[in-house]
Parts: sequence; structure tokens; C-alpha cells
Amino acid sequence: MRGLIYICVIYSCSRIGQTGPCKFDERCQCSKTKDGYEDVDCSWKNITKIPNLPESTVFLNVSHNLIERISKGTFEAAKHLLTLDLSFNRLSSINIDTFNGLTKLRYLSLDNNKLIYNNRTFPTEIFRQLEFLSHLSLKNNNIRSSSCKSFPDKTIEYLSVLETLELDASEWENFFSEKDFATYSN
Repeated sequence: MRGLIYICVIYSCSRIGQTGPCKFDERCQCSKTKDGYEDVDCSWKNITKIPNLPESTVFLNVSHNLIERISKGTFEAAKHLLTLDLSFNRLSSINIDTFNGLTKLRYLSLDNNKLIYNNRTFPTEIFRQLEFLSHLSLKNNNIRSSSCKSFPDKTIEYLSVLETLELDASEWENFFSEKDFATYSN
């Protein structure tokens, strides 16, 4: 519930009008915001690929699907996207260019996928374009890796406004300490 409240605070929950099938993919539900942007909900649709999004998309929920990979350029048109929920999919890797174009993104959930925290899955500059990201959640993944000896802070070093980083504490208790986050002010 906290996540939903957080999303509403970021996005201000300013929906107007009716929700109905999206023009670009009838499996998804779209609703217009008072500013003319779109909320897109493609959750629980058994989709394997993220649909081509209109530029007006500000909220995208593709949770609880069968997505294994995200094609290069998937989000480049979604220049106004603020919230992206990719949780409960089958993602095992993320391309270095996955988040290109998402310069306004504030909330990203990658929970409950098959991601392993290492330099191959999370290259150093994977989040570089997400300069306004304030919430990143990586809970319930295959996070433990023998090649990961400490939290790889180089991966999140570009996230200067990050306020919330969600990880599974039980998975990380032997991997990092408070000093690993000493350079971060938030």
C-alpha cells in the first residue's frame, strides 16, 4: 500500500475521465490525466513485450506479466514517464540502453524478477539517464552473487536525488555496511 501512496504523491493522482482500452494496445487500460497525459495499466495481461508507448505516458504498470527482456529503445518515446513498474516479471538482465529517454522518471520498481546484482546485469551506467529518480526498488530478485563482494555503489552513483533504495536486507547483511553509502547525502 505504501508504494501506491508513494506513486500517487509523485504523480498527484490527477486522473480525469473514464478508463478504457488503450488505442496502441487494447490489452492495456488507459486513462487521461487532467493535464492531458496518460496513465497506462498493462498489469496481469500475460504480455511478453512492452507495447509502443505514446509520448504522453506518465504512468506505466506492466507488473505481473511474462516480460523476459526489454528491447533497446522501448522507452525512448515516453519522454514524460514518471512512474515505471516492472515488478513480477521474468527479467534476468537489463540492457545498458534500456532506460534511454526516461530523463523524468522518479519511481522505478524492478521487484520480483530474476535479476542478479553484478556488473553484467547492472552495468555501471545503467541508471545514468535517470537523474530525477528518487525511488528504486530491487526487492525479491536473485540478488546474491558470489562476484558481488560489496554493494556496487558505482551503479547508483548518478542517482543524485535518490531517496529510497529498496533491497532485501537478509540478502545483503553480509555484503555492505553503512560506510558503503557514506558518499550519498539522501
